[in-house]
This record gives sequence, structure tokens and C-alpha cells, in this order.
Amino acid sequence: MMRTVLTLIASGFLVLLVFIGVSRGVHVVRHGWQSSAFDVAQGRTIFMSKCARCHNVSGNAATVGPNLSQIGSVASQRKADMDAAAYILESVLHPRRFKAPGSSGEMPVNLVNSYDDDAIRGLVAYLCSLGGFPDDNEIRSLVIERPPELDVTAVFEQEQIFRGEELYRGKAGCATCHPFHGGPEYEFTAPCLFYRGYQDRDELRRSITNPDHFVAPRYRQTTVVLANGRVVTGRVINRDDNSIMMTTVHNGQVSPTEIPTADVELDDEGKPFVIDSRNSPMPTGIDQLLTTDEMDDLIAFLLSAN
Repeated sequence: MMRTVLTLIASGFLVLLVFIGVSRGVHVVRHGWQSSAFDVAQGRTIFMSKCARCHNVSGNAATVGPNLSQIGSVASQRKADMDAAAYILESVLHPRRFKAPGSSGEMPVNLVNSYDDDAIRGLVAYLCSLGGFPDDNEIRSLVIERPPELDVTAVFEQEQIFRGEELYRGKAGCATCHPFHGGPEYEFTAPCLFYRGYQDRDELRRSITNPDHFVAPRYRQTTVVLANGRVVTGRVINRDDNSIMMTTVHNGQVSPTEIPTADVELDDEGKPFVIDSRNSPMPTGIDQLLTTDEMDDLIAFLLSAN
């Protein structure tokens, strides 16, 4: 009986707090009941419209961009001279100034340029509430400097894009490994190259002509030599004392492969013969396979898809 009475009192107190907050123009954040003077609900709406395609805000799984479920608690630790609100604002408006640990690809710029300052502050408040507490003083003091609008009109001819897509699917062989959809359930062997914000023509060209220039850790290849002489190469998903779980590709098909540790050959030091490579699994020589015009067409297609 006493527990029921206490529960009712607590519930009534919580409702009173919410009522007071609403009556004073305070926007209550449902994530942990933190409150903010800024419109967190609108911020969440903006996030779901503009950001949720690439960023997850639940659990620990990452999709295209980093998982943001705890960004409110870690943002202040990313850059020494920035508080959480300032870091989040910079990440939204100027994403190329700093690349968060574990991120790959490029986040598009100009995502929220069409929103007014109050709406952007609401977005910052929403992100600060994920695993943390919005600090209204920090958010209120933000200087919102929008990046210049990108002029991407009339850059590519439609026929050039069509030719580039044909090369992507055919002669260049990109579609063999790079999926047309983002997300961990698709990106087994290589990242999706669409909707990632790639706008740097020279960087794209370098990634094609010199794939070892940068290889995200999740796509680095590992070679395992077995005691029976067999060699298995693929991407390690999980490794413990008992086995190595890998994804391997055969005839264009991706399949999981589990290798018992007992089956692995030992090297001269008595350790499992496992070689981690920092080289890209992407083949070299694509720039030799394609003509100069074809390379331009392929890059135009990739830029148009971003």
C-alpha cells in the first residue's frame, strides 16, 4: 500500500514538473526528462529528416556515420577548446573540420542551411540530450556561421552521368563490391559510395587510382594460414581464443567463414599464422583500364550521387 502511495506521489510530482516547464515555455526532452529552453522536438524532427539516414541514435550499432546515442556525453571530449554544444554545431555546419573516431566517408555540407538559427539551436539541444544534458547557456551563446551555399548546378551533363553509371556497373567493376545501399547489412566488402557527401573530385580520383591511400579499419583484409596449407583471406568480424570469424568473397558471393583456432598454422614463435594487411582489397590499375574520358565520366557519376 505504501509503495502505491509513493508511486502516485512521484507520478504527480513528475506531471507537475512537466506542467511548470510547459507553462514557462520550456521544452521537455523526453530522453531522460532533461529540459531545455530550445525546441528539442523540432530538433529531433530535423534530425530524423536530415541525419537519421546515416546516424543511429539507439544501441551501439553504427550505420554510415558514427552512432550518436551518447553524443551528448562525449561531444565535450572531442576537441579541447570546445564545449559540447559548440562541437556539435561545428559537426553539423562544418563537418570537414574534424573527423570523429570511427567515421568514414564525408558528411554532406549545407544540410541545415535552410533552417533559421532557433531551429538549428533546437537540433543542437536534441543532440546534446542524447546521453547528456543540454546546457542552454552554451547553446544560447553559439555563433551560427553557415557555410557558403554549394553551386553544383550545370556541372554534369546527363549523358555523362549515364555513361559513368554504365562504367560503374560494368567495365570498372565497382558494383561487384560497392553496394547500392548503405548500412552494415550491405557493406560487407566495401562501403556504399552514394549519399555520403563526397564532393572532392581530386580525392575521389585518388581513391580510385591509389586505393591504399586510405583504408578504413573495418575493410582491411586478414590472411589466415591453416595447418593443412589452405590460405583464407577476408575481413575479420570477431576473433577470440577459440575461433576467427571472417567474411570471405568467392565468385562475387559474400559468406561467413569460421576458422577454429586449433586449425591455424603456427609461426616460428608459436603464434597463430595470421597476417593483418593495411592494403586495400580494391584492385589497382583501374586508371589504366579506363580512358581519361571514362574516368571523368565515372567520377561525374559518383559526384552526382552525393
